[in-house]
Amino acid sequence: MPRLFNRLEINMITDDLKIFLSSVKGPIDKLDYFTVKAPVIERYGAIELEYRFEPIEIISEVENAVIRQVEKAEEKGTGIQLHMSAASLIVNTDRLFFQQIFFRLFSIMLETNEKKSTISVYVTDSDGKCIIEAISQPEGSFIKGTEDYFKKYRITNVYQAITAQEDALLSVYKLLMEEMGGELFYAFAKGKTNYFRLKFDIA
Repeated sequence: MPRLFNRLEINMITDDLKIFLSSVKGPIDKLDYFTVKAPVIERYGAIELEYRFEPIEIISEVENAVIRQVEKAEEKGTGIQLHMSAASLIVNTDRLFFQQIFFRLFSIMLETNEKKSTISVYVTDSDGKCIIEAISQPEGSFIKGTEDYFKKYRITNVYQAITAQEDALLSVYKLLMEEMGGELFYAFAKGKTNYFRLKFDIA
């Protein structure tokens, strides 16, 4: 079933898409996004988003999204580490919505990071699930051991997002992920360790 969004949610998605669409590779992708998923405004002010499910290779999608933001990371003095599964991980979901959500989550993490921090991105499989996790760590935290430090946040308490608007937007993303067959957990706040996790069934 498609999801009906209220007018506040429509406005947030629309504003966020301006940022996302500026990063999409070319006009064909943009045209595809609008023709396949363009919002249909209902007579009661609601919006209907249709999903197009397809098998996608998660590792390449995550790598591409991160690569597009390397320059931004360098400007903020943030390092990036990728830890990818050696095996290919295929999930059945909506490609363009996944791209949008991961790109914006990673962008929020960059925006809230302290300088000289490092973002570690993990893509692994566990018990038939594809798990995509990202955590920002301040300079010097790797002394404790990256793996031990990271595992501490695999089950994390979700604290408040930076602003009410971002909190609402992230809530919308959480709903979108659920309807796309996945799960989203996040924790974003300035001056704290930032974290998000996406989880899908492996196709």
